[in-house]
Amino acid sequence: MKIQWKEKRWEMLFLTAVFLLLVIWAAILPFDQAADERMRYNVVDYIVRHNALPHGDDPELRNEVWGISYAFNPILSYMVSALFVKVVKLFTDSFDVILFAARFVNVLLGTGTAYFVMKLGKKVFEGGASRMFIALAVFLPQGLFVFSYVNNDGLALFSGAVIIYMWALAMEDGWNFKICTGLSVGIALLALSYYNAYGWALTSVLFFAATVLGGKKKWDFKTLFGRGFFIALLVLLLAGWWFARNYVIYDGDFLGQASSRASGILYAQEPYKPGNLFNGEKLGQGLLGMFFYQDPGWEHNWLVMVAVGFVGLFGRMDLYMPYWWSKLYFLVFAVGFLGVIVNYFPVFSFRGGKRLREVRNVEGGKVLTRVTLLQDHLSSKSIFHWCLLIGMVIPFILLC
Repeated sequence: MKIQWKEKRWEMLFLTAVFLLLVIWAAILPFDQAADERMRYNVVDYIVRHNALPHGDDPELRNEVWGISYAFNPILSYMVSALFVKVVKLFTDSFDVILFAARFVNVLLGTGTAYFVMKLGKKVFEGGASRMFIALAVFLPQGLFVFSYVNNDGLALFSGAVIIYMWALAMEDGWNFKICTGLSVGIALLALSYYNAYGWALTSVLFFAATVLGGKKKWDFKTLFGRGFFIALLVLLLAGWWFARNYVIYDGDFLGQASSRASGILYAQEPYKPGNLFNGEKLGQGLLGMFFYQDPGWEHNWLVMVAVGFVGLFGRMDLYMPYWWSKLYFLVFAVGFLGVIVNYFPVFSFRGGKRLREVRNVEGGKVLTRVTLLQDHLSSKSIFHWCLLIGMVIPFILLC
């Protein structure tokens, strides 16, 4: 009991440190010194002033250069930000305080993400490996920066952490209704974040089906369709309203992306219309040429910009960390990648094995632990690793 209390205390201190760090960053970051924050904040401000959700091409929101707005995309986090702003405006008209209230949603999402990453790290790793994973994942500079300003990216990261943690729980405890509910909530929040994060929803379907059908000699279609229907129904109830709204106001365009493109064609300045934007194909470049292309306004080629940006690239993608800091992260990632290659077979082999499942119940004032030996015909850990890999690759496929 004493060890558990000590562990809980350290967890609370860790989460408090993350929360305070994000609070400070959100408080001192100048307005619009992050990617498109002004365009994103305009959606929050519109909801506050009109008490209504905006149309994507509303002139109040439409960017004069690009001819589009962030209202074409899901706006759940902006809706919550608007609620926070409304409460704060009852007490003050200070823009700095109002802006912090709008950003505070992401501060909470960042702290929540740290919580689920911490739980995930303790579930899939042990000892020092667990602590290293938690530290690297939570304190990745770019990841922290996302939670310091108004955006919907923070919700995507939070929901992704929830989803992957539910996978880890399902590997150990199976697909009970509690875990199915958690996965449903994670997918619903993901659906209301960013479309390029939807890979985690697709891989959740794959992970669910593979772990349900692959864990036993006889395929368990009852669990597959019964629990699968429960998950799908809950996701539809929680997130379906947004896509139904899009279908109505955008003439059948339930994602809103075709309407966003049409708005760009109609209202964007000529060089920035969707059909006029330059790309590798127009420059006559192949895939490698695109990777190493360097725009006159960039400090590095595209590939280096992406790599550095993954670790930490701030402001409007123009504030770089010291290069030695980025190189240190690259070294850590390289060592981890080599470790995966060396351990390729145990990490990615589908060959099943035996595992123990502990079930604890309280009976007559006593805690009883029942241990069951299970035989998996497909390795749930390998399915987990493959789904993580696929989930990371899908966004790049969507961008191609």
